[in-house]
Amino acid sequence: METTNRPSGTDIFEGLKNPKCTVLAPLSGITDVAFREITRMQGCAFVYAEMTSSDALMYESDKAHKRLLGLDAPVPVVAQLLGHKPEVMADAAQLCEEQGADAVDINLGCPAKNIVKGRGGSALMKEPHTVEALVKAMTDRITKPVTVKIRAGWDNECRNAVEIAQTAEGAGAKMIAVH
Repeated sequence: METTNRPSGTDIFEGLKNPKCTVLAPLSGITDVAFREITRMQGCAFVYAEMTSSDALMYESDKAHKRLLGLDAPVPVVAQLLGHKPEVMADAAQLCEEQGADAVDINLGCPAKNIVKGRGGSALMKEPHTVEALVKAMTDRITKPVTVKIRAGWDNECRNAVEIAQTAEGAGAKMIAVH
């Protein structure tokens, strides 16, 4: 059940047409509910919740669930998920949608060693087929937009942002952000 305070059908990307638009990026440990509210009061078009592990979310981690507080805020909120298992990511996306997220983002940009070691974040820049499967599983499961955050590439020798962006778009992603 959608719990958002905004009218249904609101295009969260509409604000991006304004040249003075600001969007709050997902920042682990920073973009909690209070910080998102402050940025909303300063005019952000939409904000991202903190990066949340799909595995932790589905295994009922209190910490993961706390990161999703405030998805039903007055300003559009994008939930950002981290993971590499299509079905788990789709389940987590459905949970985010049910809690009021206006879109769900796949983190393909985090370069932290502990994230990359677990096949998350920027490690997926080396796996276009997994990216396609993730986006497809999530877009098949939820009605809200699925977006992705990517890097220029895995490293300086593997600059494949265009390939990954085209793969994600072809699978149904509605927006690509380059980190």
